[in-house]
Amino acid sequence: AFETQVVTFIMKWELQEEAQTLLVSLDSACQQKVMAEFNPRDTTRDVNAIFCKFARGVSGQYAAPSWDAGGADPNQADDLYSFIAKWNLGEEAQGMLMGLSADLQHKVIKSFSPRDMDKDANNIFMKFAQGVAKGQKGGVPYWRQEKGKGKGTWATHQAAPAPVQMAAPAPTPVMLGGHHDHNAMLANALAQQVAQQQQLIEQVAQQQLLIEQLQRGHGMVQQQQQQQQ
Repeated sequence: AFETQVVTFIMKWELQEEAQTLLVSLDSACQQKVMAEFNPRDTTRDVNAIFCKFARGVSGQYAAPSWDAGGADPNQADDLYSFIAKWNLGEEAQGMLMGLSADLQHKVIKSFSPRDMDKDANNIFMKFAQGVAKGQKGGVPYWRQEKGKGKGTWATHQAAPAPVQMAAPAPTPVMLGGHHDHNAMLANALAQQVAQQQQLIEQVAQQQLLIEQLQRGHGMVQQQQQQQQ
């Protein structure tokens, strides 16, 4: 059942309450897309924040598909959201990406491949995107240096879409399947997981107690042997 897939997804990524609520609040089509495409680059860290950004981006696409004033291919919009989630881009990097023309966006997404994938990719990405934008022949550069200042300013293209609002409020919660209280279902699943963890803790405690008893017994045997000698 689809509800089982949701619970399995939550347990797989160890999603916390905020991420769970966000996932459950999405409509079924958006949920399926989020669960099918969520694949963070670094799985050794807590993925809750990355998941929330990714899910809100997909949700915003469903709620407001007209974000691209230039009428870009919807498939490229999907690529943008996936790219942002993959590299965990911050607001400034998102703004730079969204300020590029569709052609440059496509070029940046396909070409960006940093050598050191353990570092934060935001600064590397912005330098890369600036270089691609400056290298466009016959066009107006999207990044320019202000005279007399050391910092650059981002010049947004006229037809460029606005930056993705990753922190936008989630849609009104819906009832998946129409017959179940999904919050209760998720709570039950998490309760089972907690119970399993508690059982493991008790087993470890019992093993530790047994080890201590064996150690005490071994010490008594050694003491008796020393007395006999």
